[in-house]
Amino acid sequence: MPELPDVEGFREVLESCAKGRVIRRVDVRDTGVLHGVSTRRLRDALEGRRFTEPERHGKWLLARTGGPTLVLHFGMTGRLVCGRPEDAVEAHDRVLFTVSGGHQLRYRDQRKLQGLWLCDDESEVARLLDRQGPDAMAVDRGEFEAALSARRGSVKTVLTDQSVLAGLGNLLADEILWRARLRPTIRASDLTETDRRHLYTHMRRTLRSAVTAGCVPPRDSWLTGHRDTPDPTCPRCGDHLRRSRMAGRSTVWCPRCQSQGSLGRRRRAVRTGEPSGRGSRQGGGAVGTESRGHGEPSDGGGRAGVAVEDLAGVPGPVLRRDGAGARLGADELAPRECQDVLAGGGAAADEAPRDEDAVAVAYAEHALVEELVVQ
Repeated sequence: MPELPDVEGFREVLESCAKGRVIRRVDVRDTGVLHGVSTRRLRDALEGRRFTEPERHGKWLLARTGGPTLVLHFGMTGRLVCGRPEDAVEAHDRVLFTVSGGHQLRYRDQRKLQGLWLCDDESEVARLLDRQGPDAMAVDRGEFEAALSARRGSVKTVLTDQSVLAGLGNLLADEILWRARLRPTIRASDLTETDRRHLYTHMRRTLRSAVTAGCVPPRDSWLTGHRDTPDPTCPRCGDHLRRSRMAGRSTVWCPRCQSQGSLGRRRRAVRTGEPSGRGSRQGGGAVGTESRGHGEPSDGGGRAGVAVEDLAGVPGPVLRRDGAGARLGADELAPRECQDVLAGGGAAADEAPRDEDAVAVAYAEHALVEELVVQ
């Protein structure tokens, strides 16, 4: 099912294929994807107009024309494809937009669960999207925390509720919760301020990486890369993953890594001797980390502590540099790898270090910078 990163990729397809080009012809091959608009009205409204800068809100794509706005939702199987008018039409190509310059934009959807709307002005766009919450890529931390603290449902259900936060789907919610070490069943209103801040940070990191890839990438170091295997194991601790259903959706999580929040982590720290997730503060120059197993800070010290428990499992930077000398992160190595997945190919594996302490040491400085930016 297309989620925020996929739809952002479709926005880029629309921009590169049709922005600034005149709509020469609209061909509706299946009226089942049209909502509240006839074929004739769609043609009359769009033909002769020019696509302008497209926008995205959550899972919705807004194709602007300087007049009417074409609004697209991709349901479970929808895609936006750029081709040429002479290309063979595929069975699930529902609407074709031939534009100047020899390009053709195609709305392709197998199951037709959503489709296309036509809004004459901004007030109609606002009414159509009225029940959508803030976009998950644009929401600030205060708004995010307020939305979560006001909800009594499970955190997984709240994250995927489009009226609370627009754009997150099943894969993203599971991935974000796994990275934040929070169980999907915990009530959103029971999260502490620390939990909510931690969750927001990992949501931002996960979205940035997924948008670069064009989908939620099934990398080996991501939960998503393991969830569909016959006997899935956690890429962080190696324990068997659990499957359950929440609000009718398949949910995958690690019973060992994902606790009941800050209180659960502190209880686990007392029981096992592992760090609770709170970093140490030291005088000195570098960023300190807590060593797994005994909780003592490293000799580095620093402005702020970063716990191994908070960093382990997060794709860390690969120790290599590009031509300009900049260090490349694992998430930057395989942009658009999801195009291979959509085409039936494999996904690129993360090249990040797998040892948890190595990940923490390599990633600490980067994580601190991101925390300061989030604040």
